[in-house]
Amino acid sequence: MKLYQRLILCLLPVCICAQARATHILHRLFPAQLHYVDSVSQAISGNDRSTRKEKLNQFGKWAEDNHDRQLSLLFRISSASLSIWQQKTEDALLEHQLLDLVIAARNNELPEVEAKALHTIAQYWSSLQRNGLACSYELSAYELYRDMPPEQFPEKQKLLFELAGTYYRYDDDVAALRHYTEALQTEAADNGLRKTIQNSIGLCYRKMKMYDSAEHYFLLIYNAAKKDHDTAWEGIATGNVGITYFLKGNYEAAIPLIEKDIILSTQTKEIRNVIESKYMLSRIYLEKGMPGRADSILKEALTQAENAKFWPNYPLAERMYRLQARIHAANGNMAWAYRYADSALMAKDTNTVRYNITHVEQAKERIEVVKRQMASVETESRRHMQKTMRNGIAILLVMLSAIALVWGSRQRHKRKRLLAENNIRQKELQHAGEQLAFLKQCIIEKNTFIAGLRNEISQTANSSQSQRITAQIEQSSAIAENQWSILMKAFDRVHPEFKSKLLAAHPDITDVHIRYLILTVMQFSSREKAALMGLPHPDIQIIDASLRIKLGIGKDNPLDEWVERL
Repeated sequence: MKLYQRLILCLLPVCICAQARATHILHRLFPAQLHYVDSVSQAISGNDRSTRKEKLNQFGKWAEDNHDRQLSLLFRISSASLSIWQQKTEDALLEHQLLDLVIAARNNELPEVEAKALHTIAQYWSSLQRNGLACSYELSAYELYRDMPPEQFPEKQKLLFELAGTYYRYDDDVAALRHYTEALQTEAADNGLRKTIQNSIGLCYRKMKMYDSAEHYFLLIYNAAKKDHDTAWEGIATGNVGITYFLKGNYEAAIPLIEKDIILSTQTKEIRNVIESKYMLSRIYLEKGMPGRADSILKEALTQAENAKFWPNYPLAERMYRLQARIHAANGNMAWAYRYADSALMAKDTNTVRYNITHVEQAKERIEVVKRQMASVETESRRHMQKTMRNGIAILLVMLSAIALVWGSRQRHKRKRLLAENNIRQKELQHAGEQLAFLKQCIIEKNTFIAGLRNEISQTANSSQSQRITAQIEQSSAIAENQWSILMKAFDRVHPEFKSKLLAAHPDITDVHIRYLILTVMQFSSREKAALMGLPHPDIQIIDASLRIKLGIGKDNPLDEWVERL
């Protein structure tokens, strides 16, 4: 670092304390203000956390006093994010602060700031290992920044890469590949992520057994690393190409590449990469009928692994012990082969237990995500209804004032007033229809998610856990009474004469039958009706049969056509 650069860094903390001198950043575009906030946060990084938060909050108040809402929110987000990675347990106050920032950004129509705040909440849940909730907020942020160019939202490539990584950890390779590709196509000022993204795309293709595509991306990394004299990436890319050749069965081409990877990774102290490459090289020599050579290489890898900081790593241990057992069996040493086979089984059992525990926790977390989404829908619906009521009252007051002022010419303005009232009703009807469609889509997505979740739990959890969690899912799938109330109000606005005509024609019809008919109008299937009404599927068939008798409809006649005529 040059002398003048050091001098600037030393003077920056002093300079930034003079808040009045930073007026040039006020009311600038989001990228400039985001860069400024990051620079301020880095400049005061030497202070303890509480002091840094206090200073950032002071900057936020200064921006608020100067009527710059965007800059104020960015400083408040930066202040809140300082507390995230020190959290060991849930902090309700911090969560509420972050949610308030999201709401404030939304109310001020600042989508870039809202996306930044949502991503910060995702980081909060990720720090607590609550990956389901973290992914939910990451997707909410993605919906906001997905159509923004990087010039408008500079962090777009980084956030896309993190979102893709979340899908990759969940073994959803198709979704991960889609977002990795989107991240690669997003040009950023700092292209430090390019090789990492290309490597992730190659790994996705390799997991999907599309070896030619994987090889293409690994070679792109290799050529770029060679040009940049980046020894670390050159070794990683070389090893990945060699492993791809091995998976394609081209052992002779794979061996020199993997050996080169071991040399380069050793030089750059990429120990895990060295171990993985030695394991793969040992497999190749065993396949070629050279168990002695395979044994010496694998023993080196085991020694390095057992002395590494990341050990124990049970998936890696299972693979290495199983390969060692095969090598000893090939050498005719069955006693040691059985020992390593037992060690491999123990590692596999430990890994399976951890896997099951993780998936059960993920299942519980996804149930919580669904509940939070339903609560969010209910809150948003209530807010829209309150807003509609306030608008209606305001419009009514304006109309009454206008009538009082123009009473003498009321005939001339009568047509305009009626037209205004009709427009209001049409807007309310349109809003109710959108709300009803939104509720229906939420219910369909929730039930689709729960059906997949129920199937996943039945495959991964043991019987007692599966029954307990499935029972929780069944309870969460039914629509609660307060949610029925929201649904019925929205339905009545879209179909105001439906219930009155139905009750006039059949006054003895029950509430259960009415709900069944409403779900029929909304075009839900019989199984979805059963889930939403909290009933077994056979009971829904009984309700359908009794309703047809009451309405005088044959079992072969479509019920939805009868409803359409009504």
